[in-house]
Amino acid sequence: MVTQILKITKDTVFKRQPLQAIELPAEQKFEVSVGKIFEIDSYAYAEGGVDFDGHIRVALKKSADWVRGINTWYVYNRHAQVLADGKVVYPQEDQIAILFLKITQDTQFKRTPIPAILLPEKGRQKIPKGRVFTLHSYAFANAQGSFNNHIKIALQRPEDYINGWNTWYVYNQHAQVLYDGKVVYPLRRSQSFSGTGFRLPGNTSVFSPISP
Repeated sequence: MVTQILKITKDTVFKRQPLQAIELPAEQKFEVSVGKIFEIDSYAYAEGGVDFDGHIRVALKKSADWVRGINTWYVYNRHAQVLADGKVVYPQEDQIAILFLKITQDTQFKRTPIPAILLPEKGRQKIPKGRVFTLHSYAFANAQGSFNNHIKIALQRPEDYINGWNTWYVYNQHAQVLYDGKVVYPLRRSQSFSGTGFRLPGNTSVFSPISP
């Protein structure tokens, strides 16, 4: 019988939902130290064709490892590995590639995708041309439609958070999303998509398309 292990590779947080830890109440998260090893019954990174936004869902096998009596938790896939009989089976190298946001023009991060002048001071932050940020994820649309020509970003590094927030919007003509050094958004007109949904390089989430 194959033994499956979850190995924590970086100080992290177990979560009851695949969201940023800052978005969850205290009872839905639990800090876990680098080096910890857990035997697991199962793991998954998607369900019903929809991924867990860069997270692994695990079912802890030993009741002694359960947190608050709960055995099923999510953990960010850059902070842990799943091993089967000593071999890493998830994530693979191409599943942990890093996304970057490059600021191409002096701009502002905004908490809402509207003109900056309409936002309070805490809802906006000036960002100079040339700044580069590591991203956890990004999107340019959701089920309700596009973000008014803005990119929605989730900053990866806590030291980059602004006013304690990691999620912001930026005007899509003032920034680029790069994956392995290549611009993946904004798309050129020739790269426009159509249909009910699609996946972008460097981001496993499914997005609704927007008009070119």
